[in-house]
Amino acid sequence: MAVPPNDPKAPRWLLNLQEWKTVPYTDIPADILSSEGYGIVSYTWGYILDKANPASNPPDGQLWDVPGVTKWPLSRAREVMHNIGVRYIWWDWMCVPQRGKEPLSGELQEVQGQEIGKQLHIYSAATRSIVWLHSTSWSKESALKDLIRLQPPEAEGKDAVYMQGHVDHVLHQLDRARSEEWWLCSGWTLQEGVLLSETDLIDGEGNALSGPDFWLGDQATVSDLTISITRLAYEVAIGYFIKSQGHEPDVGAPVPPTAHILSQAPEVWLRRSLQTFLRSGLVSFWKKSPLYILSGKHGRTFGKIQDSCWALVGALDITDIEVSYDESVSMAEVKTRMMRALIDKYQWEMLMLAFPESVVRQEEGQDILGQKFRWTDVVGGVMLPIHAFCVEVQAGSEASQGTLPTLSYTNDLRIKSKNGNSISLYRPSAGSASWFRHYRQDKDGLKVVSTNEIAFEQDGLLSTAWLLPIYNINMKVENPGRRCLVLLNLTNQTVREPAKATFGGIIDIRSVGDEKMEVGGLISLDPSL
Repeated sequence: MAVPPNDPKAPRWLLNLQEWKTVPYTDIPADILSSEGYGIVSYTWGYILDKANPASNPPDGQLWDVPGVTKWPLSRAREVMHNIGVRYIWWDWMCVPQRGKEPLSGELQEVQGQEIGKQLHIYSAATRSIVWLHSTSWSKESALKDLIRLQPPEAEGKDAVYMQGHVDHVLHQLDRARSEEWWLCSGWTLQEGVLLSETDLIDGEGNALSGPDFWLGDQATVSDLTISITRLAYEVAIGYFIKSQGHEPDVGAPVPPTAHILSQAPEVWLRRSLQTFLRSGLVSFWKKSPLYILSGKHGRTFGKIQDSCWALVGALDITDIEVSYDESVSMAEVKTRMMRALIDKYQWEMLMLAFPESVVRQEEGQDILGQKFRWTDVVGGVMLPIHAFCVEVQAGSEASQGTLPTLSYTNDLRIKSKNGNSISLYRPSAGSASWFRHYRQDKDGLKVVSTNEIAFEQDGLLSTAWLLPIYNINMKVENPGRRCLVLLNLTNQTVREPAKATFGGIIDIRSVGDEKMEVGGLISLDPSL
């Protein structure tokens, strides 16, 4: 059997459940695809893989072994797949080449990378789907069931001690849920949950969880798992913001009373709790949230080191990237490709990060306190998004006038002016910097250094910095300010070299001041001092 040609926007194969046969996508009549569509399943299986024994009774038409698992036979999984309710489904075992006892051929290895690289298209085109939580039974109580039904506590009569207990309980339940249901631990399901946010959660017996209080209907979906946790994480973040700044962030909506109660909790507890939430992989667990998705990698496990990047290309809405498992492609190159694609797609969104005072990397499942921040640490999920503080941003005059510089990444990050113009940088005076907040990150998570703590001109990091305005914000409600990139150690360009600076994180400031410098069309931005 020949491998079908590649269509970068469609799967190569689908499984016909009725005939138990894997068929080329192009062989399925167009009228059937139009009227019936195809389904898709999210589940996890790597941790129960039986490498020595491929599955028995695989479908006809397979070019590789269907993986066997130690927990249930293929026939049991086949029964559950009928819950999707369509004839054709995309099932990774049958539709993405899998290594069996023998390595994949060079051709199938290339096909594997191509099919993984178009996950966004494959998932987006599916008309039906399920998330199969095969370690869970809805007939029994569980931590996962509690999290799905999580409700915000009533604020009236509650104090900070009560709210701390509530948050600690939820974080404990998150740990328990991960120990009980592997779908919450897998890196692949981090992507699949993002792409299937409205999909029903099906337990090991093939049953949905029914009830009256779910977000999208009378059955629990992925959204019911993430929305309540995201809301609580935001309340913790806003509580810390209120504690450190003395006022609410301008979030564009009323701040919950529980956030004010949380602001009375200890600062380090607030920061650590927020960090734990952001690394759970369940906060802002939806599309177009690249920094949240990447920070969520800390709570997930990947079978292959390359999958820590390739397993997320669909969730990150990346379609133009070469996915490869070839041994000649180093992990450094994998991360570089991913960072380049993220910068190309999201531009300044990828720099909405704190200044890295210290870096905690995950290596072999352990958190390691690193010395120097690298740009590929963003891909590694090391940095937490400052969007967690919910400060509403609007496009600045630079964006509306088409003068906001663009970003590019190869092995370094470059800021390039538009239309050959210079780049305008600003240095605040004592008066203009009388009201600022600088976002920083250390081993305890995000923090804000502001006027409440130190004067701008007395801060050793900021006093000689230059600012590049990006967004408009409100420092408080109805008090406008600017969100800027902080440039440290700026050296002006020469005839042969671009200007150079070091990444100083993001700052919100009342005014950028009057001292201005025009830099030629290119700035090379180093990641760390």
